[in-house]
Amino acid sequence: MHQTHCTNYRVHISIRCYLVVKDAIDGVIDNFDIIFHSVFAKYLTKYFNSRLHAMRMELFGFAGWIASALFYALFLIWAYVPDTTLKSVGFTYFPSKHWAVAVPAMIVVSYLFSIVIYKAVNLMSTPGLASYATIIDTHTVRLPEGTTCFEDDTMATPGIGDISVFEVNRHLFSATSDLVQESRRKIQN
Repeated sequence: MHQTHCTNYRVHISIRCYLVVKDAIDGVIDNFDIIFHSVFAKYLTKYFNSRLHAMRMELFGFAGWIASALFYALFLIWAYVPDTTLKSVGFTYFPSKHWAVAVPAMIVVSYLFSIVIYKAVNLMSTPGLASYATIIDTHTVRLPEGTTCFEDDTMATPGIGDISVFEVNRHLFSATSDLVQESRRKIQN
């Protein structure tokens, strides 16, 4: 019996079935390989091409990991070993130790600045509170008339949709609202 090692389960089963059938009818059909390859060649070619691409990406990732570890080790050696020791070993040209502190500080500040800029851009692109777009827009999904999560407590999950701002205000700020009555009780006590 032939053994195959494939990472893709379907290909593993296909190749295993091929080998079992080939062993069973060996000699009956002389061109079994030609028939098999004509049927499964497209699938196997696609599988092996994707596997080769994945292996190439794994190799690049590993090489990048090794290169970054080597660069970090060289950076630490340069940053912590005194200049006299580096010159005695033969390294006569290297940047000022000032950059060992300045570059990481600039990276951290740039990261923090990018967070602030990201939030500022999001706030600038959000319509103002007085804008009609905060109430309704092209993406609004209206609930069927008369069904809201406030009124229909029998359903486990209410319908998915946008509740009208008027409905929300009526339940939050009307004199009969449970929230208003509860907050009034807390204030009085």
